[in-house]
Amino acid sequence: MAYAKMRSLLEQTSSWDKDERYMATSDLCAELQKDVSMDRQMEELVCTAVLKRLRDSSNDVRSIAVKCLGVLVKKVGLAQVKEIAEKLCDLVLEGKTDLLDVYSIGLKRLVSDVPDTVGASIAQPLAVKLLPGIQQDASDEVKLECLDNMADIFKRFGTPLGPDHEMVYFFFLRISLSAIFILKLNGCFFPFLVGSLRLC
Repeated sequence: MAYAKMRSLLEQTSSWDKDERYMATSDLCAELQKDVSMDRQMEELVCTAVLKRLRDSSNDVRSIAVKCLGVLVKKVGLAQVKEIAEKLCDLVLEGKTDLLDVYSIGLKRLVSDVPDTVGASIAQPLAVKLLPGIQQDASDEVKLECLDNMADIFKRFGTPLGPDHEMVYFFFLRISLSAIFILKLNGCFFPFLVGSLRLC
């Protein structure tokens, strides 16, 4: 019965009507918050449907999709969590101004909500993937969002990153940043990074 309802909601998330897409995604989020168990196939279907809504033409639908991802990462396996993390990271790095904050919030939610059992497995690839967003050819907005997300990653998963701490640390020593980014690094990133380096 639960699967039948979820399949119906998945179909509705692709409706031409933005209100129906919103309601279907919202109801799907509510279903995921229940004590529901999904097999691998259903996990993939749900992940695919919700990730598609991240590029929806409606701001409201995109926002509810981000909220849904925060619930979803607690319900699915490592493969799907990695897919969600990679997709959100790619969207942040794209740097579309009108969507950047939505995708960054989604990534922050993932880092905050992902279970400890899989968190360490996504922390290292996420940190490395975000590094290009802090380079000089990225916009200021992308740099700041990447720094914020890197700080969250190191705050929660600093120690599990292991040897990659040193690589990340020396990356920051080699790039040239404006005063505002130096302040941002000092305020939100380096305290976690230096603390983690001491633990390694």
